Amino acid sequence: MPTKIEWAEETWNPVVGCTKVSTECKHCYAERLHAKRHRAWKRGEWRGAPAQYSRPFTEVQFLEDRLSVPARWRAPRAVFCCSMGDLFHEDLPARTILRILNTMEQVNANRIHAGQEPHRFMVLTKRSRRMRDILETWFDEFLEHRVAPIGAASIWFGVSVGRQEFAQRALDLASIRSPVPLVRFVSAEPLLGSLWLDHVQADDRDGGGLYNVLTGERLDRPGQQLPGRVSWVIVGGETGRGARPMHPAWARSLRTQARRYGAAFFFKQWGEFAPGEAPSRTPFLLDVDGQVVPVELGETADLDRPVVMSRVGRRAAGRELDGRLYEEYPEAEEVVA
Repeated sequence: MPTKIEWAEETWNPVVGCTKVSTECKHCYAERLHAKRHRAWKRGEWRGAPAQYSRPFTEVQFLEDRLSVPARWRAPRAVFCCSMGDLFHEDLPARTILRILNTMEQVNANRIHAGQEPHRFMVLTKRSRRMRDILETWFDEFLEHRVAPIGAASIWFGVSVGRQEFAQRALDLASIRSPVPLVRFVSAEPLLGSLWLDHVQADDRDGGGLYNVLTGERLDRPGQQLPGRVSWVIVGGETGRGARPMHPAWARSLRTQARRYGAAFFFKQWGEFAPGEAPSRTPFLLDVDGQVVPVELGETADLDRPVVMSRVGRRAAGRELDGRLYEEYPEAEEVVA
């Protein structure tokens, strides 16, 4: 299905539904949309509604009939896989996830063998550890059968990270062992705080350590390298009812990090809020630590780097950061059959 998501052209949803795992999920757009349609179905207001809307969003569904869709696409396209769910949700059996992965890989491998440009599938998850484990099992199966998964190189894998406390997801992503070059990306949307991808502290269960996931380097033990690195950073503010504002410093910091370490940078949107005052709107102060304070209390509040923000709506807030559009994409290595 065609999409208005700025970094994709199409969405493909063989999996629908999800459950919340962290604060970024608080105002999930997919949940809002599904819930609205589910209520319409329950009230009998939507005749002929797709069967998926007869069940609540928290019930994860595998829609097997959609596996045949990608093979019917003729022109190459950028596809957001599972925009209405999480492919690596714990309620999905691993065998189901592998079927979906194999579908993407086989469709792209067939196109490559036919001399056609492959599709660019993009998968985004917050369940990074399960993704890492399943992908490594999947790749091991190819190696065991001495088959190169050439179609997998055009499947881009990403993690959602909205603040530093969840940066381990980016480290899990960079830690995935793969027999083909992978594009790995971080979607910092909604960005809810400072995020330092060049200084990620590993969990104790992974042995600790300090990493720069934009280069793959282990900082506290020079010479040690992760299997991969994050080569694309997407930044965006939150939209919809209850949206939380994004401090400009958070976005600028990720732009600086991407520039410094050779990652592509994509600024998706400001969200509902924009820096500065707006006519007929009540401005407020947003500090770099996320604290929100009325403007009239700014002189008495203990603030570090406050900035004036106003709720103006997504369209008015726009997509420019410091007067410029950022729509960069990483370079993917070409795989030849």
